[in-house]
Amino acid sequence: EGSYSTNPADGKVRIREFKQLVKTLHANGLRVIMDVVYNHTGATLESNFNQIFPEYYYRMTPRGGFSDASACGNETASEKPMMRKFMIESTKYWAEEYHIDGFRFDLGELLGINLLSEIEIELLKVKPDIILIAEPWSFRGRLPEKINQTGYSLWSDNCREKLLNFVRGNGKQCEIINLLKGRLDGQNTHPWQSINYLESHDDLTFIDRLC
Repeated sequence: EGSYSTNPADGKVRIREFKQLVKTLHANGLRVIMDVVYNHTGATLESNFNQIFPEYYYRMTPRGGFSDASACGNETASEKPMMRKFMIESTKYWAEEYHIDGFRFDLGELLGINLLSEIEIELLKVKPDIILIAEPWSFRGRLPEKINQTGYSLWSDNCREKLLNFVRGNGKQCEIINLLKGRLDGQNTHPWQSINYLESHDDLTFIDRLC
């Protein structure tokens, strides 16, 4: 985010200051996880991807429109070789050049378990203790359960919905106590794979849903 820089108009300054930021956080015992949204872009027709090669980098519908399981107007085509190459090489670059400690993948289902596994293999070569987190869903479905055989941690929508339902007057108190104690989500295999949470970013917050 360039506005945090002392000179947003100078790309060299922005790069240098971001690297210094990561270095300073590391010196203070903090690790840096980057939220990466590879599953869609903001603009579509005027995006850099579409300018390079129209329609190649996006999934298309049989009627010739842009597929929209991201609910953002488009979704990238992670099955296309150059799109996969972009995702893999850019995460490696952030880890190698900026010493980012991990990544959280938005709507991981749209990227698919094969690509996520490929990214994990390549990042482990760069940083053996890399932190990998994924949203296991999209607006078309969920990642296969075999994602629990990878090194990814998964946001627990099961935890989120149980907490919401309990506050609404449904559910069992014992279930909520177990969740707050860090109970493993039943869909995962290892304790570190279950990220229990109540709300995150975007427009529909906990209080919005409650009201």
